[in-house]
Amino acid sequence: MKTQNPLHPVLVRAQARAAMLGSTATTSRGILRYLRGLRLGTPAVFGSGQLVTRRKREAVRPQLPQADMDARRARDDAKFRGKYLAGLRREEKRICNPPVRTCAEITAAMQGYPERARRMIEIARLRAIATRKTHQPEKAILDLPKVLAGLLVRGFDANFARKHGVPGIVMTGKDATLMATRKNSFGFHREGETEWKHGTPVSYTRVQHDNYVRSFGLILSPDTLEFAFHETEKTLKLPAGYTWDVDAKGLRVVCGADDYHVTAPDLLAEKAEAKIVEKIRANAEKRALFRAQYAAELAEVEGVSVCLADALRAGNCRAGCEAFAERHHLDPRRHFSAPELLSIANGDASRVRLAITAARLRTDRELAQGFSVLAEHFVA
Repeated sequence: MKTQNPLHPVLVRAQARAAMLGSTATTSRGILRYLRGLRLGTPAVFGSGQLVTRRKREAVRPQLPQADMDARRARDDAKFRGKYLAGLRREEKRICNPPVRTCAEITAAMQGYPERARRMIEIARLRAIATRKTHQPEKAILDLPKVLAGLLVRGFDANFARKHGVPGIVMTGKDATLMATRKNSFGFHREGETEWKHGTPVSYTRVQHDNYVRSFGLILSPDTLEFAFHETEKTLKLPAGYTWDVDAKGLRVVCGADDYHVTAPDLLAEKAEAKIVEKIRANAEKRALFRAQYAAELAEVEGVSVCLADALRAGNCRAGCEAFAERHHLDPRRHFSAPELLSIANGDASRVRLAITAARLRTDRELAQGFSVLAEHFVA
């Protein structure tokens, strides 16, 4: 008696796949016709008389998301493509320009940056499909501008932040930081960890405590500021003659030639506007007194010329004097008026005053004796 040959493994897999897709064919020829009909996209009749329609085949295939289907339609339809790409550009413009009219909107825009970045990458992918170009996700991120509205306000410590309800501040470890942010307050903390190998420590990951506290202001008008600290938001309105301004040192209040750079404690204090105005007036009085003393000092040294020899006689080192001259583009072989040197002294004021004093004493001595000694004016 002849035994039936077993089916070929390829035919077994084909029969299983056809059955999974809904075929009732039992012969090898019927199975192959069924599978070939699916691949070619045409209806096929099988041994059982079953007709596989286009609708049945599409039900088996995975469905693309609607966004991809629209992008493919734009790729193949030039008339639809123009409208489609214009819609993508409008959405990009909305994503790149979130509303930032209040402190709350600024914080929302900062918090939503990751989601907006993801959407920009998705738009770039759909545009690549519609235009048949290469998808460049990195460029999509570069096209998304940072939120720059609002000015960070510092000048607070951990105790002040905790007092106003900021949770989770940890300042242990010498590298702990406390910084202002436009986002909601948060912290990044990581304990130190030692890596061991064969019982010997080989590396150490430092303790990291980076604390970020929401603290920034938004100038609504020359005399009005909205300030946010953690969950507290308040509006400060200055009296006439005072305005809010920003310079290289940060947020300040200006009145004529006088100003005061504010801190978070200044802005959250009771009657903050009145206290800030009082500090500006106190500083203005100090500056006026200093200007009067400076004017008297200038009058005293009027007509006095200073040279390198005077600076050395005053106890200044030669290297330091020559470095000062180089920073201010001065020729160390020349004489310079005392008022001119005072005006550029800055951080070297004490040493400059010593040199001017030595020059003034030399000048008084020369006037008394009626002549100058050249050796007192030049350095080899």
